[in-house]
Amino acid sequence: MPQWYIDASVDEGILFDRDADKFIYAVGQGSSPDLQLAIEKATLVAKAALADQLQGEMNQRSELYITEIGSNTNKEVASKIESTIVNVIAKTMVQGYETWEKAVYETPVGQYRVYIGLKMGVGDANRLAEYIAENINN
Repeated sequence: MPQWYIDASVDEGILFDRDADKFIYAVGQGSSPDLQLAIEKATLVAKAALADQLQGEMNQRSELYITEIGSNTNKEVASKIESTIVNVIAKTMVQGYETWEKAVYETPVGQYRVYIGLKMGVGDANRLAEYIAENINN
């Protein structure tokens, strides 16, 4: 595993202090017996991390269930609490990203493992900023 991937993963795929005012960074990993599929998996994971940084939304739902068990003279209360946290990323444009790092390894079982780092410019630093501005309403 490349060191740049380990360093980036410490903070959930976000790299700090690297042109932070101009770019957001994310990493992803994918594996498959097919090299192209491994690259696509890694890219999708990194793109999801970019989208999460742009428009990630956390929702939490908690539910409490209380039940009485037993006869009238010997009742016990059983309770169960469930808490679910969901990270929602809906309809987020991830355009103009670039690969800043990529590493490909072959595993002992004949699969490819790909590590990829993507960066996306914020505002005018996005290489497609002009195109995005012109086509935002489409």
